[in-house]
Amino acid sequence: MLLSIEIFAVVLNLVYLVLLIKENIWCWPSGILASILSIILFLDAKLYSEVVLYIFYVIIGIYGWLVWSGKLSAKKQIEIQKWKVGPHLIAFSVGVIGMLGLGYYFGSKTDADKPYLDAGLKSEYWWYCTPECVDFRFDLNKY
Repeated sequence: MLLSIEIFAVVLNLVYLVLLIKENIWCWPSGILASILSIILFLDAKLYSEVVLYIFYVIIGIYGWLVWSGKLSAKKQIEIQKWKVGPHLIAFSVGVIGMLGLGYYFGSKTDADKPYLDAGLKSEYWWYCTPECVDFRFDLNKY
């Protein structure tokens, strides 16, 4: 049963990608459903930080669908920013603290499998994937 869910989630994610590239609004329901199916898989695998991330994907998918349908307007155009080394070090530090916090919580309060590894991958992602898009390239000439 789980294998069928996983295969269906992968197919839906591929459909999402193709439709997104074509700028078709139906990419959003495909991505949302794929994320919901992934939540089921991650709950079974006891990867709770991954579950939290995919809940975020569902919420952002609904937001994207509403914006694209014209029922909700995006407040402003988001510009890509180039960070110097300092903000990257701060972001990395916050990610490590987040990893330790999430890992401790899920490791001590739940039956999570590999809570620190799962939390580490998610906490770094969360910090860098804020509403502001960030250009991760280092321009060493500016430091």
